[in-house]
Amino acid sequence: MFYHYLIAASVLAFADAGVGSSSIGLRGSDHSRQDQADTPLLLPLHRETVPVFKSGKVVSLKTAYSGKVSVGGPVAQEFSVVFDTGSGHVVLPSSSCTSSTCLAHHRYNITDSPKAWPVNADGEPVPEDDLCDQATIGYGTGSVTGEFIHESVCLGSPIVHAQNVTENVRTSNGICTTMNMVVAVEMSAQPFESFKFDGIFGLGLESLALTSQFSFFSRFAAQSKRKARFGFFLSDGQHGEQSEIALGGHNSDRLMGPLLWAPVAATKLGFWNIKIKAVRIGDVELADCKKGGCKAILDTGTSHLGVPSHHMKTVTDLLTKDIAGSTDCRSAAAPTFSIDINGFTITLGPEDYMQRAPSQVSSSSSGLLGTGDPSTAVAHQEPAGMQRCQPRVMPSPTSPKLSPNLFILGEPVLHRYYTVYDWTSKQVGFGLANSHRNRLSNGASPSATAQIKVEALDALEGEDEEIYLMQMSVSVSFC
Repeated sequence: MFYHYLIAASVLAFADAGVGSSSIGLRGSDHSRQDQADTPLLLPLHRETVPVFKSGKVVSLKTAYSGKVSVGGPVAQEFSVVFDTGSGHVVLPSSSCTSSTCLAHHRYNITDSPKAWPVNADGEPVPEDDLCDQATIGYGTGSVTGEFIHESVCLGSPIVHAQNVTENVRTSNGICTTMNMVVAVEMSAQPFESFKFDGIFGLGLESLALTSQFSFFSRFAAQSKRKARFGFFLSDGQHGEQSEIALGGHNSDRLMGPLLWAPVAATKLGFWNIKIKAVRIGDVELADCKKGGCKAILDTGTSHLGVPSHHMKTVTDLLTKDIAGSTDCRSAAAPTFSIDINGFTITLGPEDYMQRAPSQVSSSSSGLLGTGDPSTAVAHQEPAGMQRCQPRVMPSPTSPKLSPNLFILGEPVLHRYYTVYDWTSKQVGFGLANSHRNRLSNGASPSATAQIKVEALDALEGEDEEIYLMQMSVSVSFC
């Protein structure tokens, strides 16, 4: 049994995007630079939403963003996958998996791809009539157990000649490479049963994968003459905005200003992991990060903000807001969440971090008066009819290899900021996203009457709101 440790990341952000030093943009120093964007492949992402009910009322939405990939040939098999900066492997359900979870998705069939073959964890072909190695991958939400296949993998629409791919190819339809992927023979019900996406496409750094042969972007960087870079634009789906991932560069049309860059810290961990110099909520400094003890992981597969567990109560108390009547919590008068990074600051307002719907506050519940420090809390009675707006936060994972002051920056940050991931130089770029929300005057809150489309999926009564695909562990069973 071999154990390989993993975790993945979330996002931070960015600098002054020409809108002043308000809470909507980045505040940065003069050393920022504007990179020339290549002409990348732009792959649209579909936003899936699943309502979460409590006491018969929709209190939030689970969300995931997925796009199309195709594998094999002569007739390519197409799948919907979450592009996840917090994990390192391409994972698809196998035709040999017959559980209800797998049967709800498109499943990969090696017999439909004559140029593919099974491999072991070391990349060597599996001897005929022999058993093959298996891996169990644990995510923050869910797990899979799978076997390994050497296959051609294409981002974008199916490509007729995909079975002939022997090196990285870019066409008008997609970007392809040959690599080793994981085909799942077991998949946990959550999150795979709740969502329509079939699998996970890991975009973490090479050390998150078993070997470089299992890392799509490692293969891409080695074979392509184009920049080994990708960019994310995530939207809440309102006003007809389409989310996307840009591959082989970034999409400058999605930016409202320059990119500011932060180097990846501890690249051997495999995460898009950056240093934080300060974290503030309003005027309260949350963590002492001046000596380099704070880190943040950017994770496109996480729907919430992750904060160190020892700061959870303080963060929740400082960001929670009680309001009179029923309204959209994203328009509540709540403090700014600020993060100082590499000479620039990213900021989030309630329109970014709040859950959409408030919850009822009982007249006997207690609140906090003062700074939000639990030690100075003073219990008080809430007026009748008050509603409580709460932030989309969760405790970050703990590990001896990770900073105890670890922040996971997921969807709330990615909605506000366009992020670019440079595989070669190991750095992350942040820029204010050219979204409808950010184009509103000076970061005005979204309309309290704005509605988010909820797909006709089963509601999750009492489920946790977050989806959390950060890769936590990989164990391999050798046969």
